[in-house]
Amino acid sequence: MPTQTGVDDVHAHPRHVGHRRLDLILALTAVFISAVSLYVAIEHGETERALVEANAQLVEANSWPFLQVEGSYSDKRETTIRVVNAGIGPAKLQSLEVLLDGKPVTDIAALLHACCGVSSDKAERHRQMPDGLAIYTLDHEVMRPGQSSVLINLPPPHADDGADATPPVGARFRAAANRISYRACYCSVFDTCWMSDLASLQPKPVAQCRTDIRSFNDDAE
Repeated sequence: MPTQTGVDDVHAHPRHVGHRRLDLILALTAVFISAVSLYVAIEHGETERALVEANAQLVEANSWPFLQVEGSYSDKRETTIRVVNAGIGPAKLQSLEVLLDGKPVTDIAALLHACCGVSSDKAERHRQMPDGLAIYTLDHEVMRPGQSSVLINLPPPHADDGADATPPVGARFRAAANRISYRACYCSVFDTCWMSDLASLQPKPVAQCRTDIRSFNDDAE
């Protein structure tokens, strides 16, 4: 082993046979392998995350509700307005408004008085509509896919209706149909929510449904 002498002592030095270079190569190799392993782990995590998100989107897409309104009008038969879930997932209907000339009406009595000349007096209304009417409150209802729920049902003309019932209420309601619109807010089972006029094919996404909306209801009795 080579030695080096000095004034104070004698020092021994190892021979330079390439060990430091080998150590450096091994260290760099270890760093490279670690970097590759880290990259693979990150890529694997990203792939797993993408698969989870894709599966979640697929499940949500397969649970998509879509509400529409359908009307059945006739001078000789009953007049019916229905709300239909034409989507492929349940719809949590949070609120449903009926509007006449763009302004909300609170109940069936107010709607028939404003659109069709039906008296706001209960006794007179019953005389004008001897067979009565049917109205259903649909807000805060869960509608399954394909479900059709009646909102308004007006009876057919009575056989011995008097002059006050000519044209019948159903016919007057049909004549005013283009003045009547709807506004609903509903959510999927994943609490993804939409505001819809129940006619458009593109309901507007909203963060959540408002809780201060007064839905259309039965106040006719």
